[in-house]
Amino acid sequence: VEAFVESARRLGLNNEMSKLLVMQTIKGSLITLTRSAKSVEESRKQVTSKGGTTEAALKILTDDKFKEVFYKATHAAYNRSLELNFS
Repeated sequence: VEAFVESARRLGLNNEMSKLLVMQTIKGSLITLTRSAKSVEESRKQVTSKGGTTEAALKILTDDKFKEVFYKATHAAYNRSLELNFS
């Protein structure tokens, strides 16, 4: 979330507007997912227009292996939780 807010700031938005943009984006995503019986993948495909802004962003995230970084971070947190639980 911090990186998302910082990205908006780098585009020229002030702190307040950057935070609001990020919160509304996340809120909209969560509302869409909770109101739909579709899978996360189907919901993403539904909001991703060919040649659109979401597609452009997803291309960068895919090319830069965002999923792998996210998996590593999640596993590190999980493994640490196990260590803390058993210490």
